[in-house]
Amino acid sequence: MHFTELQAALEAAERSARELAENRSPRTAQRRRRRAHGGAQLIGRVELSGPQPLLPDVVVGLDVRGDGSVQAYRGRLRRRTIEPRAGETATEALRRALGGAVRGA
Repeated sequence: MHFTELQAALEAAERSARELAENRSPRTAQRRRRRAHGGAQLIGRVELSGPQPLLPDVVVGLDVRGDGSVQAYRGRLRRRTIEPRAGETATEALRRALGGAVRGA
């Protein structure tokens, strides 16, 4: 998808992450003899990047875990978790990390 406004992109990302969390499967992922349970299992990622189409200046997103939790991150190759403050959702932490360029929805 392509968005011209950051607010609309964040709202769509939040909606997509919520749908992933609500429709997650309780199954366990198995890879190379390892099993990932609950919060360790990544079931979906919603990524926002831009404004450039190639080599964007900003890459942020939301990871949805197997236990339904959502975690904000920044960076493509070296993802860094954006820790939410007390009472803050992952999407609100993402907005804050973007420098307040977007006001809450």
